[in-house]
Amino acid sequence: MASRFKYLPSVGISYADQGRIFFVCRTYGDQPETVKERIDLVCLAAAGGDTAYAKALKEYMTTDRDFNSVCMEFFLSTSTLDRLRRRFYQLYMKREGGDLR
Repeated sequence: MASRFKYLPSVGISYADQGRIFFVCRTYGDQPETVKERIDLVCLAAAGGDTAYAKALKEYMTTDRDFNSVCMEFFLSTSTLDRLRRRFYQLYMKREGGDLR
């Protein structure tokens, strides 16, 4: 089943901002290089520099892949991917004062 936007109250970011971040990520292929680079850097930062975690997070955030299928493919627990996803949203908002472009 395809992943859909779901508001995460524990992230501490408004519904509208989370939605904008989610849909910017989901249209990764259509974004300019600067936005793609930003998403890649935020994935790496959210993963604490671990490239395997960053790759899993990017796969989840930028594709229509299901949460559990990404966890299974990358051998992650659901709590780990959830933690990475929350951190991604928080870091994305922090960079450039919350500017989403």
